[in-house]
Amino acid sequence: MEEIRNNPAKYLGIIGAVLALAATYIPGLPTEAILAVVAALIGGGVAAQKVEDGKTEEALMEATPDEMAMERQMNLLASENAMLQEQQQERPAECACATSEPPGEEHTAEMEPVRDAPLRKPDVADFSLEDGRALFRL
Repeated sequence: MEEIRNNPAKYLGIIGAVLALAATYIPGLPTEAILAVVAALIGGGVAAQKVEDGKTEEALMEATPDEMAMERQMNLLASENAMLQEQQQERPAECACATSEPPGEEHTAEMEPVRDAPLRKPDVADFSLEDGRALFRL
């Protein structure tokens, strides 16, 4: 009985199909009455399917265990970030560069310019379409 309660649309479809086959292949049965019952079963199957669709939509709105774990991780990171920011505000800013600016004020240090290596001619390749080989030359 629990299986029928869990999958009502499936069992209504099976009953409707069996009754339709019986009305078709067994002579002497009241065909009109059986087909009316089959139509009612199809209507019941549609209603059951709407209930199942509602359950599916409700389940899709719930958070998955992965989403809940990710949310917990994000909350933990946010609290750690807030704690680190509080600690940073309590300590004076430390700077490794030697300037006359007081600690806590922002400043920038200039870096040496990067010396470019001498440019060389790029490698050139000739391709042979017959055997797919590439011939490289400098």
